[in-house]
Amino acid sequence: MKKWALLVLLLWGTVFPCEAWSAADTAAGTKIAAQLEKKYGILQDEKLTGRVINIGRELAAVSKYGSLEYTFKVLDSRAVNAFACPGGYIYICKGMLGLAHSDTELAGVLAHEVAHVTPAGTTDDEYAADFDGFRLLEDAGYNPYGLFVVLDKLGREYPKSKRRIARLSASLNAAGARMHVSEVQGKGILTFGDWRMEIDARLGTYKPLHRAWLLAGELFLLKNSNQTQEAVFVTRLEGEVAYLYHGDRLIYTVHQADVRKSGLGSLAELAGGYADKLNVWATMVVAKTADK
Repeated sequence: MKKWALLVLLLWGTVFPCEAWSAADTAAGTKIAAQLEKKYGILQDEKLTGRVINIGRELAAVSKYGSLEYTFKVLDSRAVNAFACPGGYIYICKGMLGLAHSDTELAGVLAHEVAHVTPAGTTDDEYAADFDGFRLLEDAGYNPYGLFVVLDKLGREYPKSKRRIARLSASLNAAGARMHVSEVQGKGILTFGDWRMEIDARLGTYKPLHRAWLLAGELFLLKNSNQTQEAVFVTRLEGEVAYLYHGDRLIYTVHQADVRKSGLGSLAELAGGYADKLNVWATMVVAKTADK
């Protein structure tokens, strides 16, 4: 029998590649899980733990192996890390929750881990887990580009994250994703053929590139669900924030920081311009779909 050591790959690595949901893997996973819990302890926070469990179960349910049992727990550790163990044991550290504070980002972390322990393919492959995790996010209805945001935030501690971002982008392009997101002089740039949209302002922990990714993710979900033909983008102003909707789905928010960066006179003017630009994008998507 193989010896199982408490040695993990830094940054979402697996403890051991899970080939199948066998009795041996389950036994090994149980042993490693016990070691992790003894070393770090389990976070006693019902709200945070419940959030992790609910999101994790949603992702696991849409995987090809949704009938398998997954266990999601939070380790009481400040480390910015998460682990996948044989037998479907998924652990995320308290420190990672501090970095991936939104449900979108947390789902990105958990989707990557769920992709590691499914018995399809090489589960020790970080790039494959990123791509498969992206697809899990899409299938579960989460903004899949949240994975890009998390990887970028992790760049300081884990330089390989930049390489993973590039590989995931290349994989999506090869799979037919037409929306391209880039960073130019601090701006987040979205392009779709000749169409282009720029995001200039930082918002909290989200730099312009992060906001561009998240917008691209919402548009990606709309495009793949064929909803671009059903409604137009509209704005709703509430105080200091303008909300951009497509039907009843919130797509993007515009803030006073955006107005200051744009040089325009009002929030309504800027938000209206964004809505017009997104409606042009939707028209282009419909036209490209019709040409196929």
